Amino acid sequence: PQEWGSITSLLTPTGIQVTSNGIVYASTSGGLLQFDPITENFSAIKMEEGLVNLDLSTIEVDGKDRLWLGGSYPNGYLQVYDPDRGLVRQITYLDIAEIKIIRIGTNKAFAVYEGTTSSDLGILEFDLDEEGLPEYKDYYTNFTDEIITEIRDLDIFQDSIYMTTDQGIFVGNYSDNLKSSTNWDVIYLGNNALQFLPEETGLIVTDSLIINYSSGDEYYDYYSDLPHECEKKYDNEYVDCAGDLFCYEYPSPTDENPNNTVNLGYCGPKVIQAEWGEGYVKLLFDRWYYEIADENAAFSFEMPEISHTKTNFTTFVKTNDNTVYLGLNHSGLMKLNITTGDYRIYIPDTPSRNSYHALTVTSSGELASTSTYGTLIWDGNSFINILPWQYTTFYPVKSIDQEGIDFIWRHLYYRSGEHFPVSIIEKQNGNLMYCNSGSLPDSTIWLDSPAVVELDINTKTFTSIGHDDGIIDGFWGIYIDVVTNYMVINQIKEDKIGNIWVTNPFCEKNGHMIAIQAKDDGAWSHIHVPDENSYRPQTIAFDNSRRSWIGFTYAALEETIYSSGGVKVLQYDNLEFSNETDSTWLTITNPEMLPGGAKDASVWSLVFDKMDFLWILNEKGIRGYTYTVKDDEITLDPILKAIDGTPIDFLPQVSYTKGNRIKVDSQNNKWITTHQGVWVIEESMAFWPSEEGLHTDTDNSRLLSDIVYDVAFNNDKGLAYLATDKGISILQIPFADNPSKKQSMYISPNPFIIPDDDWVIIKNIPSGSIIKIMTITGSLIKEINLPSNESQAIWDGTNLQGNSVGTAVYLVSAHHTSERNKVSKIAVIRK
Repeated sequence: PQEWGSITSLLTPTGIQVTSNGIVYASTSGGLLQFDPITENFSAIKMEEGLVNLDLSTIEVDGKDRLWLGGSYPNGYLQVYDPDRGLVRQITYLDIAEIKIIRIGTNKAFAVYEGTTSSDLGILEFDLDEEGLPEYKDYYTNFTDEIITEIRDLDIFQDSIYMTTDQGIFVGNYSDNLKSSTNWDVIYLGNNALQFLPEETGLIVTDSLIINYSSGDEYYDYYSDLPHECEKKYDNEYVDCAGDLFCYEYPSPTDENPNNTVNLGYCGPKVIQAEWGEGYVKLLFDRWYYEIADENAAFSFEMPEISHTKTNFTTFVKTNDNTVYLGLNHSGLMKLNITTGDYRIYIPDTPSRNSYHALTVTSSGELASTSTYGTLIWDGNSFINILPWQYTTFYPVKSIDQEGIDFIWRHLYYRSGEHFPVSIIEKQNGNLMYCNSGSLPDSTIWLDSPAVVELDINTKTFTSIGHDDGIIDGFWGIYIDVVTNYMVINQIKEDKIGNIWVTNPFCEKNGHMIAIQAKDDGAWSHIHVPDENSYRPQTIAFDNSRRSWIGFTYAALEETIYSSGGVKVLQYDNLEFSNETDSTWLTITNPEMLPGGAKDASVWSLVFDKMDFLWILNEKGIRGYTYTVKDDEITLDPILKAIDGTPIDFLPQVSYTKGNRIKVDSQNNKWITTHQGVWVIEESMAFWPSEEGLHTDTDNSRLLSDIVYDVAFNNDKGLAYLATDKGISILQIPFADNPSKKQSMYISPNPFIIPDDDWVIIKNIPSGSIIKIMTITGSLIKEINLPSNESQAIWDGTNLQGNSVGTAVYLVSAHHTSERNKVSKIAVIRK
């Protein structure tokens, strides 16, 4: 049992609903966003409030103001959240990938789902129990002989369910056997139907007009003057196609092309959402909101110029007071007054994205994380988003009314690289240094194209490190027959005396596979490739004897080895690496001892732990080693071996790929981050919390995703930050440095309710303490002896005899031989 938190982006609403008290709720990829129109304040509802999955694709509200939340890929969970009671129902066992649409009827509810394969899609049926909560009943996939690849809309009307697909619109009476396609009738054929409004005679929203449907297969045009706009832009402006379904521009003729037409693409309306209410149609397009009554447009609103390029609408809801709340892509909420046409934008304090690939905790305790989309800095209270220029186009310009915008962002004038960054570190001067891998030098554009960025956190300015200054090497016609100097960066690492090492694969022009910045004067020097098959260094680690261990990716060009994989070891004497005589390459005598017995496998991560044991993660497995050095030769000795001496890999059941890595925390635990979850190997070689590790589907974990890119540690607070593709998970861990004398004991939950709460966590205490739980009069109830590497304890509410304690206030004391003792209180309520 551990405490979990999360850092996720709530910028893009995927659905919006308003409860009867006027509170606005939006589903997002980072949880449930709550907005109070009176106070104009945001709140985030996430795992700390009980949700089991935060990546939400849709939201619906029932008659009791409970919010039904559908999960996005790959966790198609259904959660029902009561704003007063918390999570009241979760359905997580259906083994589906996504719930896209939810519709709630009187005694039944239906949802569109997608399974784990592209052909697996259909409708889920739920019965409503006496409290109106869903109980799974059945699923339906057999609607027609044609292959349906998309379900675009779902509606309940009277005793029928209507389904709009890319093969037409189908209707079935849910009192019939909907397993059989014979009980589904077709009311519209064709792949251009986008939404269906079954009220009255029914309206079909197509890609070019709205059709009024009446029984007997009779149709007539209800409204045809829908907005048309191009999917493409000409001269950086959207083009109005004046009702044509295909749009062309006619710039000035040229000799080569007298007509000089530019096909800007299909210009049909991009209908996102359609609703019927109060006798009129409400339509949302990606850049328009329309209300149509009596076959005429009663109101229309076009997306204003609020950013460098216009953002787009994602969803909407209309309230009874003529207010429309519109979701904005990467830009929060827009509140639109239908009467006046006035609008305001509200954006929560949040990260700009969910996916960050590299993490570090600064000396001041701030979390810094980076991705191709930008860098995030979190001080525990608010977020600062520092973004490359090309990823700032969605966000409101400074001239927009900033009153409701809590989102903080800054731009930097450089172009983001194409590869995800492997590393971000804090230099000794307090600056951050991180990869901008996949960068192409281009003097014809005004933006910088660095391979490595050094960021001053205080001034939000950066130093560009790359090709022009001769520091970073690149492609030069070997791997591909093109001379570009395209720059790739893998791991950036600080050595034991403060010098910065940058691994630089594809170093074809100069052969500078590693660039080193000296700690004292900031000067750069280089390590040259030792041979012609060392062009792809991936990872680097330093032992206690000034040796640099470098792991390589394997790559071959037909019969020629471009990069040999495996590990090479450099003994360096000084930093004048331009002369190869200043360094010595050592030989590993038994490379067959590498994980999986594969000496040429790609090595993704190398680390040395606190005992100077070497740990290697390659594509075949994980091994830990002791090693001996004699003259210029190194012999590896695996830590884990069978009785006959055969090396044994840790976690052989896991598949490893680029981006997987090993990190060592302050208590010498090895954290293995993979695309299948996280494992922790303690110094004793036991697994924590168990051999099954931390995953989204295990009871001991609330990890946001099993795709984990990196981990960083706040040793003062006992926190592990885990970067995933769904956000950053925060895990309270027992492995931490001793708390400062100013930190008081932390107890949660307090009060501790038995049997509602399974356990209580006690932390911020020195490692190796003796914890005593006593009555107010001093009688001993429980004693817990902490190991020397753990700074927190779990109490299950039992006494020395194993029985649950009674309702009372108890004293909690922590005694240590050399640290300050701590005392606190806990209230226990036994029902």
